[in-house]
Amino acid sequence: MRRLIVAGVVSLSLGGCVTATQDLVGALPPAGPGAAPPAALPASATSSGKSSVDILVMTTRDSDGDRQTADPSASYGSVVVDRTLRPRRWGTAETVYQISRPLALTSEAEFQSNLSGRLGTIFAPKDILLFVHGFNNTFEDVAPRVGRFVDDIRFDGVTVAFSWPAQGGAAGVAYYLYDHQSANFSRDELASLIAQLTRQTGAGRIHIVAHSLGSWLTMESLRQLSIAGDERTLRNITTIILISPDIDEDVFTKQMRRLAEHRTKFLVLASRDDWALRLSRRIAAGVNRVGQIVEFDYFRNLGIHFFDMSRLSGDLLNHFKATNPAVATQISNKMRQVE
Repeated sequence: MRRLIVAGVVSLSLGGCVTATQDLVGALPPAGPGAAPPAALPASATSSGKSSVDILVMTTRDSDGDRQTADPSASYGSVVVDRTLRPRRWGTAETVYQISRPLALTSEAEFQSNLSGRLGTIFAPKDILLFVHGFNNTFEDVAPRVGRFVDDIRFDGVTVAFSWPAQGGAAGVAYYLYDHQSANFSRDELASLIAQLTRQTGAGRIHIVAHSLGSWLTMESLRQLSIAGDERTLRNITTIILISPDIDEDVFTKQMRRLAEHRTKFLVLASRDDWALRLSRRIAAGVNRVGQIVEFDYFRNLGIHFFDMSRLSGDLLNHFKATNPAVATQISNKMRQVE
């Protein structure tokens, strides 16, 4: 049953939090603000001294960042994000992530060749991480965020970003409905990319990480694969991590019924103090977004892992907390977990 919230009321109460032992459903250890960072991986990008992050890309944006309506409706390429240390007046220097080589488009064959080549240079288990961004993100926003994210979780593998035509900038909220349709516009291409990655020769584990409205796009693409009977692709996915998912709770329940056989692969990271999702809920007639739900029973009934980020720091709107060490630890642990 839908739990409708009066649209005009925004509650600031943090009462009723689940207990620490309820933060996570399943085998993952709970983490708090003082949790240890993820265990170091062999030859990670940071520890190897590399000053950049190489990211392979599939995008449904055209050259202006809008929907690519021409056929083919997706492009392939790669981008390089540099890490630079910026000194602070007080405290330690901070690492800044900036695009140093803009998106260079390639053919699909070149994309596959680059993917194979990169898999050949890393140690087993030869992981691939696919990152799907959220609402109100230009490509110039996405690439540095992905670079920092893979460093924060100390990912040692090949990173692939799927960039769909979300609109960014100050008018972002005004484009929310446009972005929702742009996510729908990109379902076929994301489903195709997921299938490509799971069939890649030499690949080990496949991890999908999606944020915000990108979680909706991801769930719809996975559901589409299930409806098509492509169980081979779904079986070959190792983990599916949804950060602050902007999905109607009832719709998500139905999506999970379709994907029930793969429920143990999921980790949902939610926060009751997410201001962006509060706005999304108001636009959606007061229906909860999954990324706001911190009720243990809801996720237990779905049989999926869950972590409550409510008391952890994040960005200005508390909508992206994946850079918090406790959250990064949960994501890292899930990716290393063998079901």
